[in-house]
Amino acid sequence: METFVDILINQILGQAPFLMGIIVFVGYILLGSGLSTAITGFIKASIGFMILQAGTGGLTSTFRPILDSFKEKYQMDGAIMDPYVALAAANEGLGDMVALVGYTLVIGFAWNTLLVAFSKYTKLRTLQVTGHVMFIHSTLLLFMAYTFLEAPDTLTVVLTGLLIGTYWAVFTNLTIDITNEVTDGGNFAIGHNQMLGLWLTSKIAPKVGNKEKSVDHLKFPKWLEMFNDNVVASTILMTIFFGTVMALIGSDYFETTLAFPLFIYMTTAKFAVFLTIILTGVQMFITELVNSFKGISSKILPNSASAVDIAAIYGFGHPNAILLGFTAGAVGQVVGVILLLVTNSPVFLILGFIPMFFDNAGIAVYANHFGGFRAAMLLPFASGFLQVSLGAFTYSISGIVGGVMATFDWVTVIPGFILVMDHFGVIGVVLTIILLLIIPQIQDRKRLAKVKLECGNKEKAL
Repeated sequence: METFVDILINQILGQAPFLMGIIVFVGYILLGSGLSTAITGFIKASIGFMILQAGTGGLTSTFRPILDSFKEKYQMDGAIMDPYVALAAANEGLGDMVALVGYTLVIGFAWNTLLVAFSKYTKLRTLQVTGHVMFIHSTLLLFMAYTFLEAPDTLTVVLTGLLIGTYWAVFTNLTIDITNEVTDGGNFAIGHNQMLGLWLTSKIAPKVGNKEKSVDHLKFPKWLEMFNDNVVASTILMTIFFGTVMALIGSDYFETTLAFPLFIYMTTAKFAVFLTIILTGVQMFITELVNSFKGISSKILPNSASAVDIAAIYGFGHPNAILLGFTAGAVGQVVGVILLLVTNSPVFLILGFIPMFFDNAGIAVYANHFGGFRAAMLLPFASGFLQVSLGAFTYSISGIVGGVMATFDWVTVIPGFILVMDHFGVIGVVLTIILLLIIPQIQDRKRLAKVKLECGNKEKAL
């Protein structure tokens, strides 16, 4: 059994490019597209996802150390807003129980699949397939369950698996309809760390902005027209933002033979390089996924869709919306940290690149689509602020030391899970799962009501 789980986790679910390729391959076979098309789809989907990973990995490996050096230079002591730091702390805290994370993930994935298979009754249509995110979620939630649940090991693993599987199914499902709007019928959902944030964005953005005045239609004065080019805009803004941070750190913290100003430019310009790589990879693997998943949706999981990495949405939004979301979110985080300092908060958080970019840039794409430029600026700022303010609370109750997964869902939804575990134990977790499963029922009723209204309006027009 352990060997089977190891193969399933490390060789299949844990290797997102391979899993994506397999899904595309099976989809094309079920569509009857032929073996040649299936093999081509497998290769292009897996390579496309690898390109996406190369871009996101390059962003993280380039810019995360800069913030770490800032922490070291000014001897800041506190929790780092980074899911991988939190993951390392949770792994250390679990000790010999780390192997049980695999069982948690398998149970969660199987439960998610079962909920989608019975979509006629559950109204759930989305399957989480973002492997590395699934592993992080399973590790962190299992650690919290062992910290707060008074239950035998087996029961704790089963309950955690069912809870995380329900979370994946329900919250990825919140993103399917809004993502179809943003992508003009792309038929995929988002399975990452900010699904609730994306759904809330779609509801709030029209109230705070005007979609007709989007970043796409933004006209700059003549002397600022260079910002219409996303490569130029990202390079200039990242040079200003991270260049300032690097200047405050000083050249002694960086190993380079280049003149320091040149080194700053060569480093910060990589943001534009990796963003271009991400967009290239997204276009490649999403095209294959969308075309092939029709086979799975029609033959195995009717009316279903896959839930993928948030970076997949970047190919459907204006690049300057992504840049605006990152910048506004970073400012929101800085304001949040300043507030922690002036209020003498017992918890101090250190900025992390992953929530700074992947949450807020994604939120900006949806905000821009539903509420235009103003929403794309205000909502990522609010997200950044909440990542810090609610992240401090999450860290204080999580039981994890040294890091906090300060992404939108994990400072809003997950603290609720923790409090339920702490105060109500096993019964509370079971009731939470039941309550979560009511959400898609409400969502489906509203969707059907909207369809009926649109059909009624069309009949009246005729």
